[in-house]
Amino acid sequence: MFDVGHEPPVTHTPPAPIELPSYGLFGLPGF
Repeated sequence: MFDVGHEPPVTHTPPAPIELPSYGLFGLPGF
């Protein structure tokens, strides 16, 4: 979760469903 930018949720909305499971397998759900 990048809370440093202005609109991090907008850029993290599309990759969220892909990054969540992808990183989840790696054991990095924090990202």
